[in-house]
Amino acid sequence: MPKRLTILLSALILLVTLVPQAHANGVPVNPGTTLSYLIQHNGYIVQGDKRFSDFSFTVQTSNPGKTYCNTSGQIKVSGVTKDGNNGLSFVPIGYDNLFYASQGATLKIVIGYKVTVLDPTQVISDIHLVMGSTTKGDATITVTEKVYQDAAHMVLLGQAQVTNPPQSYDSDMVDLAHTVSMAFVT
Repeated sequence: MPKRLTILLSALILLVTLVPQAHANGVPVNPGTTLSYLIQHNGYIVQGDKRFSDFSFTVQTSNPGKTYCNTSGQIKVSGVTKDGNNGLSFVPIGYDNLFYASQGATLKIVIGYKVTVLDPTQVISDIHLVMGSTTKGDATITVTEKVYQDAAHMVLLGQAQVTNPPQSYDSDMVDLAHTVSMAFVT
């Protein structure tokens, strides 16, 4: 009987400005905003000095019969500020059996969005990725954040990566190849 691996994941993704942050008026965001709602309604989140929009969600698996991923409706998206940096948090709703892969199978969840600074005098200079997760069995979780200059994903500006195990919480910070006022993130 194959082992069933259950994965719990919470990722916090922050894009940092190079100069002091502007105080833009944000659009109130429902604390229960789901990724599916943002996608279906072409929604956006304003957090501090950034607007996050054009959300997408895809699932790829090496063996569909041995993996499970609930819908984007089970992922809560919230704007967050951490250490003065504005970003997004993606947290599973319900946690129990949200994502799993049996032994020998892989599950890849890709969330994408566009981030734009609201103050044209500011730029995005680096990225921060924080993950808190738990695994059961021999599972490994890797979260990779890739930041691109254009929607076609042709020019990679930077990439941060965190892995669990061994840690429950892990983080990475990377300077971008060059600063931009708009970027595309997966």
